[in-house]
Amino acid sequence: MAFQPDIIITTPDGISLVAEAKVTLPNLKRTEEDLKQYMVGMQCPIGLLITPERMWLYRDSYTTRSSQSVQRVGEFDLRPLWRRPPPSQGAPF
Repeated sequence: MAFQPDIIITTPDGISLVAEAKVTLPNLKRTEEDLKQYMVGMQCPIGLLITPERMWLYRDSYTTRSSQSVQRVGEFDLRPLWRRPPPSQGAPF
């Protein structure tokens, strides 16, 4: 199945941000590569991968027409933002 991000932010100029939000990411490398390829294909400059525990931020430098031009530019611990611990896998938010 083709990758489709959970959130797409658009402006009159096109897609400006895509985000994939999941309770867990069992295969970070694969999801990261899928996000990068989607960003390149849609000419999207900013991407996010988000779980209750972590957030990864990506930026496309447009240096190539491949996913190698998309780099992870930030990784953030989101656990301190929760008043209670994040829900466990499979539990609804």
